[in-house]
Amino acid sequence: MRGTLVFDHLNDIVYLNCCSKFVQHVARLATAQGLVASEHSTPHGRGNKQIDPNILVQLFSPLVTSQRFMREQFGNPYNSVQCEDGTNIVFQEFMGFLFMRIGSEEIAYLRRALGITITFVSFLCGPDVALLKSSPEQAELVDNLLTTWGKLYTSDQSFMIEAVEQLNVNPQINATLIKSLRDFSTKLQNQLGSNSVHALIFMETKLLSWYSTRGAIQLGSVDILFLTLLCQKICSASSGSGNSDAGQAGGRRRTRGNVSGSTASDSVDLGTSSSETGSIGFHSSRENLFDEGSSADDEQEELISGDGSSFLKILKSDQSVYVPQIVHISVIQHGIYAVFVCEPSSSPTTTALCTALQMAVEFHGKYREPLTDKPIFDQMEGLNKKILDLLKKQKNLHIRAEVSSRWDRFRSGFQQYLKTKDQLTVQTTPMVDVYREAFRNYYSWGVDKGKLGQFWDGVKTNDFWSLFSTSFNLDVRNNLSKYLEDFPGLVHFVYVDRNRHIVTTPSFDYRRDDSVKLTKTKIWGMVKFAREHMQQGHFSLMWKDTAFNYAYFLWFEDMTATPIRGKQLAMPWEGYPMPGILCGDFYKRVVLDCFPGTPSSKIRCLELFCIHLGLVTSSCVLEHSKRLATNISDEVAGNNPAADLL
Repeated sequence: MRGTLVFDHLNDIVYLNCCSKFVQHVARLATAQGLVASEHSTPHGRGNKQIDPNILVQLFSPLVTSQRFMREQFGNPYNSVQCEDGTNIVFQEFMGFLFMRIGSEEIAYLRRALGITITFVSFLCGPDVALLKSSPEQAELVDNLLTTWGKLYTSDQSFMIEAVEQLNVNPQINATLIKSLRDFSTKLQNQLGSNSVHALIFMETKLLSWYSTRGAIQLGSVDILFLTLLCQKICSASSGSGNSDAGQAGGRRRTRGNVSGSTASDSVDLGTSSSETGSIGFHSSRENLFDEGSSADDEQEELISGDGSSFLKILKSDQSVYVPQIVHISVIQHGIYAVFVCEPSSSPTTTALCTALQMAVEFHGKYREPLTDKPIFDQMEGLNKKILDLLKKQKNLHIRAEVSSRWDRFRSGFQQYLKTKDQLTVQTTPMVDVYREAFRNYYSWGVDKGKLGQFWDGVKTNDFWSLFSTSFNLDVRNNLSKYLEDFPGLVHFVYVDRNRHIVTTPSFDYRRDDSVKLTKTKIWGMVKFAREHMQQGHFSLMWKDTAFNYAYFLWFEDMTATPIRGKQLAMPWEGYPMPGILCGDFYKRVVLDCFPGTPSSKIRCLELFCIHLGLVTSSCVLEHSKRLATNISDEVAGNNPAADLL
């Protein structure tokens, strides 16, 4: 059983994603408690699997209210709740909304799944979580990405580890790839008038090649993993996994264009979802402040058509700055994808509005204190002035007038608050609303489909794509069995450069009988065990079962590859994200706390998992681990660390 719910400050449901078992469980509770459905609400599901959102509000309002009371009055909200029947619930706040994950899985998995949900929402909606309520398409895309992530998390090493696996190819082929991607990027940049373009090629879940135009905002590993998920979403849809009626729950599906690959004839419906999962998208009845521009709902329909799929998305940088991007994905052939990421010309205004919305929401939920409120207000005033200047340059006078009017009233109330200490004079809700509506106006920006079509018509006929014909051998060296041969008894390893979040690991066919009984369960169990102890402050581990010896090491080096030791961290680690990067960069936080005052760019963080046969001694495992780390680092990073792993 699983369910993900998002509540706004009024305890209304903004988003719901759940399985049929969750629906049945809620129905039993509703019957037992005599809860009443509302005739005005749109039910979720079909037939005997319908669920009324009004019943959900009645069921969860006491818990949600209690959670908010604990946070606002005592600063000590619940992290999780464990029920007698084995049901677990985890909580997390984001942009003033309460995210809740319910399921029978253990707390750690539920926390990760909830963090992943927030990450997807931030990519697709930026700071405007309420967009999930007014745009069913965005909510449905979150559903589908969660389904895709769930499959990859339990089957793909890079998503289990949360790091990018980059393929090495023949140098001549690599040079051809880079040159072609550079030419395509320059052409697309000129045709669309985009500020910057990234061009990437993926093979399954692995990054094959990547080029960025000059001045482009650097893509992080989280961004690349998200793009990989988008590619895999298209793959799963084209394979026919999304033809279930369950995805049509609540009347949320809308007719859209099909997506087809440049060399494939199968159409792809991006609105599908798995048979176990459905979600609710509630249309907002709040009046739009601005009449100009198309809605985000209509734009989402317009963006999906032609020889690929284009998503309007928000890329979130490490500094929590949102930058709008258009992503165009096309299938070169089965399992190989071309991805173009374009920054629209309206990017500076949209980014400023996102930042202003973030600050307004955080200021709204902040405990009032004049000494700390004044500096924040000054920052908001400077940012608001920048927004007004940008709107004036773009001749968006209607939006500019509304933002200016709301700000004048907010500033007047804040100045009165500084004099009288009357907190009621600080009305931040109007600023949150006006920034949100201004952001949505720019969010509806779309790429010129005609120009994009002309670009792709020229790209797909280029001789470059003949490299990917089924008869061509890319000479991809994704099998690192040479390392296994050099270390007798070594069965498997996972090496991760946690500065760049690049993973090096041998390919492994879990279905082969001659794989010395090393199963996927063993590898996933190793990572789970190591992470549990890492969160207790143990960075070096060695353990064994009846068949294998396992080892895990997390260590640090300076830029000369000299091992260094950091400050001992106090336990427990309050406020730390889950190990990985999709729920927040756990390793960056560890480096910052272990080496306070030292720039994180000066510290290398490295991670190594090893599996040996059970007969191999502990001293041999340690010696192999040191040599393996050195050899991989020589080849991948071009340095020669002699790490003291213990």
